[in-house]
Amino acid sequence: MKIRIKGNHLRFRLRQHDVATLCNMRSIVERIEFGETADQQISFSLESYDEDKISITYENNFVKVFIPRKSIDQWANTDQVEIEAAADTGKNKRISVLIEKDLACLDASEEDNIGTYPNPLANC
Repeated sequence: MKIRIKGNHLRFRLRQHDVATLCNMRSIVERIEFGETADQQISFSLESYDEDKISITYENNFVKVFIPRKSIDQWANTDQVEIEAAADTGKNKRISVLIEKDLACLDASEEDNIGTYPNPLANC
């Protein structure tokens, strides 16, 4: 899973095995470790749940994005490339969330594109 942060915007790009993990295990986690202890790490998870809209929590260096199970199922099992929504932080602010299938880069090596989704522009 690739994560990009820009202001109040979170973007997640998932390869095929990441999508399969999210569907089968109902969650996927990515972590950056600045040190060995939990307080020196930041974790991000995408988790499916049975509500109707995306929500986000942050606690103890752990960002959890909760995605409606129906949205994940439709996204994973169709040609739909992204899930996009804004989550209310409860502080009169919103965080924009974009979850995408990671498409193959047209100028990357085959090795770099392992596990990505076929890029529709490759057939031009």
